[in-house]
Amino acid sequence: MCSYIVEKAKLLGSAKGPSGWMRIDTANVYYDHPFHAPLDHALGIDLISEADGGRERVAVELSAASARELVVKILAALATGEVEHGKAVHHAAAPVPAEWKVRLETPDSCGGAAMTVMTRSRFDVVPLSQHIGAEIRGLDLREKPDDDVIRAVYQAWLDHLVIIFPGQKLSQEDLLRATGYFGELGELSRPPKYFPKGYSSLLPGIMMISNIRENGEPIGALPDGEMMFHHDMIHAEVPSKATLLYSVEIPSTGGNTLFASGYAAYDTLDPAIRDRLEGRKAMHHYNYGSTQKCDSRGTVAFAECTHPVFRTHEDTGRKAVYVNRLMTMGILDMPPAESEPLLNAVFDHAEKREFVYEHVWRVGDLLLWDNRCSSHARTDFPSSERRLMLRTTVKGTVRPY
Repeated sequence: MCSYIVEKAKLLGSAKGPSGWMRIDTANVYYDHPFHAPLDHALGIDLISEADGGRERVAVELSAASARELVVKILAALATGEVEHGKAVHHAAAPVPAEWKVRLETPDSCGGAAMTVMTRSRFDVVPLSQHIGAEIRGLDLREKPDDDVIRAVYQAWLDHLVIIFPGQKLSQEDLLRATGYFGELGELSRPPKYFPKGYSSLLPGIMMISNIRENGEPIGALPDGEMMFHHDMIHAEVPSKATLLYSVEIPSTGGNTLFASGYAAYDTLDPAIRDRLEGRKAMHHYNYGSTQKCDSRGTVAFAECTHPVFRTHEDTGRKAVYVNRLMTMGILDMPPAESEPLLNAVFDHAEKREFVYEHVWRVGDLLLWDNRCSSHARTDFPSSERRLMLRTTVKGTVRPY
């Protein structure tokens, strides 16, 4: 498990410790408890001075009813010299909120600049497989995280390709706000005349995926059964960079989502196949609503576009396989007799279980995945059991290269 300390606090000014006044450069804020415990235990704060090439550390551990009370006690302890280097000397029984932020300024008694103390909420990132997937623990997305938390979550997403926020209780407004943390809200690509009836209850930018039927008609898109591996919006000129999917109702079994790392697939692809496809482009075609290639479930409306077989991620610089079994139709300027065996070999390789994380849904899960470097699929589930998900996308910013 990786424990994130979000944005080490910056203190500008001085504080008085046991050995006199010290210049404070940074403060590390952390939770002093086992990772599996609830976030209601004592907080620790290290105040660190690195003046004159040395390193002086004052550690204070307390619990407090509010972050402001916490900071006031720290400042008081420092000002009176009550703390000892590296030791916790004060304890209080009141729990600390799981997420908090404080900005407190107090005059520097030595005549220097005002001291600013800022603390940030803490969360854990728990990897779920070797190549892809991690769970974010400790965040309630009904409350807006500060910018530093959002940056740290964004980096965790880039590191793990797919991140899960469990146990959320989101309104449509909450979902749209959370989507905005990762970029501009994407628009629905399906023409409005082909919207399922359930879309009328949604805010703009939200898509409903559901097998629930009214008068025999599904209220949402992609209602039934297994779905082949694909990249969302690969058929668009500038595909979505991210997708968010929130579970409202789930069946008792099945309907799992499989996520495959395009990075791992590219890095381990047979060099002979990679060399033949490097620099090539593929054609992608999708009839909205299809779940299997060339099935009859899709609408008459469709989209298609060409993109590189191997895509370079504009944020990380890494290359990933960017073709998939559902939507990729062929390689440009290569006859089908030559391109089909190559593509099938890439599909088989990219879908190997060693590169895949399988997510078993729980009500309240919010998943975010990176369409630039991962593909996903869906397992079958009982048609007699209800499944209802809400989906948003984040607009892409560059055409794949």
